[in-house]
Amino acid sequence: MRKNLLLLFGLFFIAFTYGQVGINTESPLGLLHIDAGVAGVTSDDVIILNDGKVGIGTTTPSNKLSIVNTGGDTGLHLPNGAASGRVLTSDTQGNGVWISGAVQYQTSVYGVGNQLLVNGAVFPNFAKLTSLRGVLFDRAKDIYGAAYGWDVNNQQYVAPVSGVYRIAYGVYFQTRGNIGENFRAYIFRNGTQFINSGLVSVTDAGYDIASFVMGLTNLAKGDVIDLRVSCQPSGILAYWAGVGHTFLIIESL
Repeated sequence: MRKNLLLLFGLFFIAFTYGQVGINTESPLGLLHIDAGVAGVTSDDVIILNDGKVGIGTTTPSNKLSIVNTGGDTGLHLPNGAASGRVLTSDTQGNGVWISGAVQYQTSVYGVGNQLLVNGAVFPNFAKLTSLRGVLFDRAKDIYGAAYGWDVNNQQYVAPVSGVYRIAYGVYFQTRGNIGENFRAYIFRNGTQFINSGLVSVTDAGYDIASFVMGLTNLAKGDVIDLRVSCQPSGILAYWAGVGHTFLIIESL
């Protein structure tokens, strides 16, 4: 009992005199310094500095709490039943909460020009639209780099990750007086007709037709998407470009 009291008194004396406590170390580097393993190795240390910063795995924390780990994870474990693939964020009160880890990004492009003619667009030879040069925003490119998102030069979208996407597009077909002709617009994936996200099929009734379709589909990383049209039976198609007329929107989910 006497030894325990002496040890406790000694710790209080050191803390009072020097303001520092070291456990398993004779040279504490902060108010409280625990050297849990090998001397001279900081990866297993815990420290509290004079300014209130706490370090785990480091003796030089750069923030209020710094956790340094050399393994494959962060060294932080918050087991509250959240499924894997979640990310930690804060609510309006500053409380940490888990949310879906999916990064959502959107790309929206539109046709540039007025009335444009497409020739030779007879099924199965769909004509690729080349007027989608107006970019409202391209978050895929902002997040994943220039290789992904909308490629203005090649008039195509490159999927940055595998997953479910929402694809919406509209084409403002203009009549040429050939009543009865059939206008079609398709998404092509990797050069092949792709109807999973829906297609446009309308008949010329002697007036302009604003056509729109939206659907969900799976894309793999690197899939190339473009918009193509056809006109039966003449193969000559007129459409109006511009914001709100002819456009393509691709959004990750």
